[in-house]
Amino acid sequence: MDEKKQGAAAPKKKKQTKAGTPADFRYGILLRGTKVFLKSRVRYEWEKGSFERPDGPALYVSNHPSSLDFFGLACSLWPKRIICIANEYYFRKGILKKMLLGIGVIPKKLFQDEGGVILKAKRTVKGGFSLYMAPEARMSIIGETYPIIPSAGAFARFLGVPLVILRLRGGYFNKPKWRPFFIKQTVRVEIREVISAETLKQMTPEAVNERICRGIRNDDFAYAREAGLIFRHKNKAEGLANLIYRCPVCGKLYALQAEGDSLRCPACGMDLTIGEDYFFSENPYGYRSIADLYHALEERERQEDPSLECEVTVRRFHGEEEHAGSGVTRLTPAGFSFSGEVDGRPLSFEIAAKHLKALPFSCGEEFETYYENDLYYFYPKENRAQCARWGLLADLRSEALYSLPEE
Repeated sequence: MDEKKQGAAAPKKKKQTKAGTPADFRYGILLRGTKVFLKSRVRYEWEKGSFERPDGPALYVSNHPSSLDFFGLACSLWPKRIICIANEYYFRKGILKKMLLGIGVIPKKLFQDEGGVILKAKRTVKGGFSLYMAPEARMSIIGETYPIIPSAGAFARFLGVPLVILRLRGGYFNKPKWRPFFIKQTVRVEIREVISAETLKQMTPEAVNERICRGIRNDDFAYAREAGLIFRHKNKAEGLANLIYRCPVCGKLYALQAEGDSLRCPACGMDLTIGEDYFFSENPYGYRSIADLYHALEERERQEDPSLECEVTVRRFHGEEEHAGSGVTRLTPAGFSFSGEVDGRPLSFEIAAKHLKALPFSCGEEFETYYENDLYYFYPKENRAQCARWGLLADLRSEALYSLPEE
């Protein structure tokens, strides 16, 4: 065989592409824009203690007090390129979808089991990149840590890279879920533990879950008192009535009024004022923090165990398609249901209580769930503050699905 033929027979090397990974040029562009956005809103301060961050790829997990958590961590970890598992809602269409997929962000349906997500995560770390996940799967609403999803430990073991457990402190006050504006805040990032891939293999998923739970456990109101945080901003109660949907004193629904730094109930006269430390001024009810109010609601709802019914408008997201409709939602001890019409066609479905892991919600706007892989947003026609109530009751009825070790 002559040289010409030999050359023709030689296999061609595949050109590696960076698109769809954090090595893509768009990652740097987005990071620079993110730094500008965060500059006037939040600052991240690392305290590593006795732990060093791994040089190679790793899985970073933390509590989730703010919508800025991943962005702040990504900026402060640079030049290490880290990517996250994010709510599939943001991948519906348009430029945002192209950008997120272009840099390797992994879409995930909230509280749904998806094998494809696990495989994409494995490819990400095999490619030499780190991954971030908030194992609570949603933002804290009262500055305290939610239970984590039960599959977190098995997921961490499967990836085959070190696990870095972080605790973010103070982030809740930056912009809680219910407040419409930011207050610039320094967030303390503590490296609580670094577990090697070899050690993870020898642990059970349940043991990994316990380490994660203990590591990310946080109470930002306790931290605020400990650190002596001061917030001199006005209107600290704005939006709070969309979370505290019921008077904790008289039980009146959807009656609370938030004005300036005060939360009032016109039905019974309860009046609470948020001070510069974000705690309530001394009051005859003994409430010290927003978390106290929410826990009072939890206890009342647990005792009454009500069923809910609500007329709603609805948006259904199916891939890049969006359809509108209306109907009635119900939440009972047996589960969640919807009956109405979407896209001009009758639609009814039920989700049994044992399969209803949560009803994520936006304060004063909507609550949501998946059914047959489609995402449904439900908007109450009256009293939008009730969205928080649907979320709370769903949490109370799914408590057995989650576990959080004792202190």
